[in-house]
Amino acid sequence: MSWPPRVVCTSLLALLFGCQSSDEPGISDGGKAVDVGEDDAGEGEGEGEGEGEGEGEGEGEGEGEGEGEGEGEGEGEGEGEGEGEGEGEDSACPDEVPEAYRAVWDCAATSCPGGTLAYKYAVGESADDEPETIILEERWFLFTTSAWCTDTWEVDGEASPIDPATFNAPEAETVWEVTWTMTSRDECAASWGGLLFPGSEVTDGPFEGYLQLDTHTELSGDRNEDDLVLVSASVIEDGGLHNSPDYAEGTAQGAAGVGAPEQYTWTGGLRIGCDG
Repeated sequence: MSWPPRVVCTSLLALLFGCQSSDEPGISDGGKAVDVGEDDAGEGEGEGEGEGEGEGEGEGEGEGEGEGEGEGEGEGEGEGEGEGEGEGEDSACPDEVPEAYRAVWDCAATSCPGGTLAYKYAVGESADDEPETIILEERWFLFTTSAWCTDTWEVDGEASPIDPATFNAPEAETVWEVTWTMTSRDECAASWGGLLFPGSEVTDGPFEGYLQLDTHTELSGDRNEDDLVLVSASVIEDGGLHNSPDYAEGTAQGAAGVGAPEQYTWTGGLRIGCDG
């Protein structure tokens, strides 16, 4: 399967229904089963018949041993090489996708015909300053069945005293007032505001809002199992507030207590205009 070209669009609608594109290096099929069984089986039969010509008993033994040995070697080698190379093709994504997600994300958008799959991947940290601060690099990837693109945002801000319940995230322990600022060249040329705030006509930001992080269990106060973090986001525009309770999830590693300093990795996804 050749990889689709990187997309260059003028709007999110263009991304969904077709746009100009420029070629990207593809990932070509390379798997091919190598079957050596036929030759080996032929050699086995020859040996058996030759050994058995002298005696009637010998003919029976020789023929049986020769055929069995040859067929066994041929089938084993042929199946092993074919399966190994075939598996590599199915897990291919563009090199820009983090390696841990290349076999997880639907980069070919086969589950979203007629639409777009949007994935985000963020890495960053919070610092125990006065006030506490947070900064992350958040990469967004957009995939259709025929094209893809990626843009990068810096998400940074400070700890907020606002109650997480204000944003319908009562289980979160910390709230961060942040700004999303694009740091790439707007390769996707998408209506990014519509992904963060439905109905928004803002294209490339910056966007203002809040992140709410759930890093600890409610009963014991210990960190979530496997350092799990559940991320909610709230974006502000024209006096309105849009909450995304399932914005992302990942890990938050730090000391036992709540809040900074912590190191974060998280990912999330959206389905846009998929048929069916």
